[in-house]
Amino acid sequence: MIPSIFIVLDKLPLNGNGKIDRKLLPPHQFSTLTRVDQTDLLLLTPLEEHLRRIIIQAFHNESPDVNISFGQMGGTSLDTIRALSLILQEIYSKMDAGMLFANPTIRQLAMAIEPLLVVLDNLSSTTATLQFSRRSESTNAVVIYRNIRHFITGVSMAFSHLVGLSV
Repeated sequence: MIPSIFIVLDKLPLNGNGKIDRKLLPPHQFSTLTRVDQTDLLLLTPLEEHLRRIIIQAFHNESPDVNISFGQMGGTSLDTIRALSLILQEIYSKMDAGMLFANPTIRQLAMAIEPLLVVLDNLSSTTATLQFSRRSESTNAVVIYRNIRHFITGVSMAFSHLVGLSV
């Protein structure tokens, strides 16, 4: 492993036994490394903002930049698993660690998750429409057709996003 930062000290703090006292080491300043661009914070989507709050909580980083990788923010593997757990609970229950490692910034992760959420939302609305049978046959057919069309559009958008095509 390669350290993300080096801090030069004149002398290492020692405890009574002559060992390094880690509690007396100066705190690291990751905020100076991340260079948070305030204009970037104004342009966050709701999903990016939610992911940003999760990263703040999981990585203990008060000002994560959405374009900086989790490793550059000072995140460890335990922080990443903590973030994954929070994402599973709060945003997307089908998320796996591979998706998190393949999309190492908040913005990339949001772009990867968003089409999947659209597909899930459309799927649940299609299911709800199919279960609702009190409408007339023609009204039901029109609503079902619209919801299936939205569902197929969402699936095609998610697939094209995964393979890198534009719709």
